Parts: sequence; structure tokens; C-alpha cells
Amino acid sequence: MAGANTTVTGLKDVYYAVMTNDDETGGATYSTPVKLGHAISMDIQPQTESATLYGDNMAIATKTKLKEITVTIETSDIPLKDRAIMLGHTADSTTGKVTVKGDDKATYVAILFAATTAEDTTQYYKFFKGKFAPSQQQIETEGEGINWQTPTMEGTFIARSSDGKIYEMIDSTESGAATLIENWFKTV
Repeated sequence: MAGANTTVTGLKDVYYAVMTNDDETGGATYSTPVKLGHAISMDIQPQTESATLYGDNMAIATKTKLKEITVTIETSDIPLKDRAIMLGHTADSTTGKVTVKGDDKATYVAILFAATTAEDTTQYYKFFKGKFAPSQQQIETEGEGINWQTPTMEGTFIARSSDGKIYEMIDSTESGAATLIENWFKTV
């Protein structure tokens, strides 16, 4: 998905923003984007549905629909307070303690990031409406060598109710991109 037609050489600036509204009358609104730790990797897996129409003993039409996109992010850090916000856990603002309950409900968020390319350009992405789920975490003792254990989170992104958008992107070389890029990580 990211860089599908371009050779991507890097990933930087992973942000999230909480979706505060998504309906046809009020549109989609979000909190101010918050940067997660340093970007390490991102896996983007589109889920599609295809169907072929047959007539006169041959295929006469085909249609493919993008249903959802699974996004797995890995960063150097996902602070507990941000993880709590994204996963619907309770965070005590005084002590910093996070409490996880069985009936916690993740909130819809947007994910924003930038991918650098082999052509020395940058592609900017915004995935608009997704929920992340608790992910597997492996913790090992420190041995003779250093073994980094970085956090990952996996989310599923769907179309917004207000306008049907799943994501948008822009390349830094496009005319008119400068103004959009200047504010890319400030608002959704």
C-alpha cells in the first residue's frame, strides 16, 4: 500500500489522533495529532473483495472493492498514556497508572505518517478511521548482549461514515503539496 508504485526506503513521524465525531451532519473531527515514538516499521495489508460477472460463457466484467486495511505499527515507544487512549483503558492522570478491564473498548483513531522514497521524495499518509487491539508483547531478560524489544500495535481501518474516505496520501513533489505538507501532522 504505502509506496506501492514507488521504492520506499524509510519511515518517519508516526502520529495518531482520536476521532471525536464521524457522521454525515457534523463530518469527521479529531483531536490534535500526537507523535508516537520513533518509527521503526509499518505493515499495511489491504483486504479486498473481488467478483467476476459471467455471460455468454465468458467473463464480461469484474469489480474489486477495498473493504478494510490492517495496519501494524512498530515504534521505539508507545507511552502508556497513549496506549490507554488508543485501546480505551483507564489512565490515572495523577499517578500515571493504567488499568485494563475486560470490557474496555478501543476508540477510533487516525494514523498519520511519512514514507521516504528512493527518489529522495517523501510520501505523506493519513488513515482516517481505525481501531487498534491489544497486541502480543514479548519481554526477555537482558543477557550478555542488547536485545531491543520494541512495541507493536495492530489496527483495522475502515471507511469514514461522513464521506467514505479510508486514507489519503500526497507526494512531496506534487504541485501544491507544500501547503498541505506544512500542516500534515498538525490536524487530520
